[in-house]
Amino acid sequence: MICLHYCTSDDASQEPRGRRRRCLLKDCECWFQPRCPQARYCCPVCQREGERWRRWRGNQQYRASEGGKARRREQCRRHRERQRHISVAPVCANLPEVHTDRVVMLESAAAPSADAAGSAALQREGERPAEFFDAAEARPCARPGCYCLFVPKRCAPGQRFCCLECRRALRRVLDREARWWQRRRRRWLQQRRGPARPP
Repeated sequence: MICLHYCTSDDASQEPRGRRRRCLLKDCECWFQPRCPQARYCCPVCQREGERWRRWRGNQQYRASEGGKARRREQCRRHRERQRHISVAPVCANLPEVHTDRVVMLESAAAPSADAAGSAALQREGERPAEFFDAAEARPCARPGCYCLFVPKRCAPGQRFCCLECRRALRRVLDREARWWQRRRRRWLQQRRGPARPP
């Protein structure tokens, strides 16, 4: 299957070239024959999953930013306003006046108990799990396909990966691409300088 990551249409139409490599996506890591030098994924399915992961990571980073936090606070404020209007609205406004005992029974049934209110307060809408809600410094892993959130160590505040395996996988790809760009730049410089002059 053709992988179109960092590939043009001309490169994708060529025959497989280069050595076999592993797919960068976590939980795939299958060996494949690349059709372009910068191929990272083995198939279009893994490529779409990588794009989905990039959108998820961007959302996580935006939520951790000041703008994302402010927008989330505004969203929670609007939700509380809606809940307050719903609770203030009369429950049995359309019932006839003769059934006063029924109205009292319905009002008592509609009023939330203390336990229900406490459980609702503990389970707020859209709230993150407790293990990540308490950790304000939680950040997503930088490897495509890894949805783990981790807290950086104190000795490594710039930590980007959740484990050593993810770090090695992405480092292997970045080193290979850096070598490819160096070879390409070297060939471009040689073509620009022209053939070597005889002594």
